[in-house]
This record gives sequence, C-alpha cells and structure tokens, in this order.
Amino acid sequence: MAAFTALGVQVAITELDIRMTLPSTDALFAQQSTDYFNTVAACVETNGCVGIAIWDWTDKYSWGPAFQPPINDPVCSDHLVFPGQGSACPWNANLAKKPAYAGILTALV
Repeated sequence: MAAFTALGVQVAITELDIRMTLPSTDALFAQQSTDYFNTVAACVETNGCVGIAIWDWTDKYSWGPAFQPPINDPVCSDHLVFPGQGSACPWNANLAKKPAYAGILTALV
C-alpha cells in the first residue's frame, strides 16, 4: 500500500474476508483474528488508505462453503469455489461475533 500512496494514489481494502479450512478450530479462529487485525491495521497506519469493506458480515449469508457458481457462467466459474474453506466473516452463522471481530476492533481503536 505504501508504494501506491507514495505515488499519490489513494488505496482501499475491498471485499475483505479471511477464510479458513473447515472444520474451524480455536487455533484457526485466533489466526483469523490476527490476520484481520494485521490487514485492518495496515490500512489504518497508511496515509492514503481511505477505507475497508468486508465481503459480508456473517457466515450465514457469505459465499462459502455452500457457494456454487451458476452452471455455464463464464464470469463465475469453478475457480471461485474453495472446497473445504469457509467461516470467513467476522460474525458466525448464528450472528455471534467471532474473534475476528475483536481483531478488527482492536486495529481501529
């Protein structure tokens, strides 16, 4: 990011989600929290980073692991499917905050 902002370009992190191998474990949730923290902190600490947008807020409505691209859709093909991966959002499918939420919050304050 610093290389782009040094050129005077504004940057943003968009469609952020950090998936993990399923089934999820406490260790994977801890790593995901660290990864969210590091990503958000990188934007916060970079002059010229204008924002962060997460892909979705809850695993209940996110792309995986149940995501299946439309058949014969040339834009949305199999390369977008991550078999065995998921749990990528800051809230779980029951709408409870995951450790990732704390990682994001800590980076912002």
